[in-house]
Amino acid sequence: MQNSPRNVRRFFRINMPLRTYVTPSSPINDRDILATGANYMPASVQNQINYQRNLVNSALNKIQDSKEKVMAIFGEILEHFEFYEACLIELSKGYNPKKDPAKIFKINSHLEGIINLNRLKSSPKTYSYLRLIEQKYLYFLQRLDEVLSHSTPDTFFAPNPIPVGFKLDEFCEKVSDPKYDKIPLMQAIVQTSHLLTLYTDIFRQLYDDHSQRQHPDQWRLEVSNVSASGLAVNLKKGLKLNERLDVLIYFKDADRLLKFDGIVVNIQSQPDTFYERVAMNFDFPNGSDQTFLLAQIQKHELQECF
Repeated sequence: MQNSPRNVRRFFRINMPLRTYVTPSSPINDRDILATGANYMPASVQNQINYQRNLVNSALNKIQDSKEKVMAIFGEILEHFEFYEACLIELSKGYNPKKDPAKIFKINSHLEGIINLNRLKSSPKTYSYLRLIEQKYLYFLQRLDEVLSHSTPDTFFAPNPIPVGFKLDEFCEKVSDPKYDKIPLMQAIVQTSHLLTLYTDIFRQLYDDHSQRQHPDQWRLEVSNVSASGLAVNLKKGLKLNERLDVLIYFKDADRLLKFDGIVVNIQSQPDTFYERVAMNFDFPNGSDQTFLLAQIQKHELQECF
């Protein structure tokens, strides 16, 4: 973290696991749908998507058997993904794609599934693998459609948490063995599954930023660089230098939620991990919360020593 004229760093920094929640302090509420103001498709995420698309295309180019049929199916899948991405970008900026009749028609047609997939029913195993992609995709498309249908400029419709552990994810774990690396069709399925997960993770991040603020016990425990005067975390969403933030830190054992006004002082892209490392200072922190945080940092240091 860098020094700020508002909040000179004077506390020792340490890496420790924390449950944190970080969003811009000024949401967008003058458009179609309430938006946090964060960029959920920063350059780091776009780079990861482009990299994954290249892996998909590389696997598809190696397929020889039933190439025309297979390419028609994967072409339709990728077209669905591209449209989903476009909708996510609009949603993240507070716009509703369903204000466009053409996009309403497209969403409704996509909700019917991957039509070309029926051409592979004569290959039961491959058909069942691709159906797993369709099932996960349709779940997230349905959630997106609900958000677009029920949100307003003052609300983002997010009534229930999004589950984890889809059957597609279990399948990808099973076929991660190197023996499958030389099977182009299997690699095309796996790499397409990973590409889908990138898109669903974007929606999950966007959705959770609205739904999880009131449920700190469900926040992910991740290693962060922290001091009593600031925080640095790896994020898969874009923030802006000098942007003001709401920074919440939750300590589950003490059931204590700390609230800080943050300001972004440094952003570093992490090309190897596709994350953005965002450093922020706490602006005039509450004395009680700062003292408690310092005590937790010292407690963690002692535990590390022993």
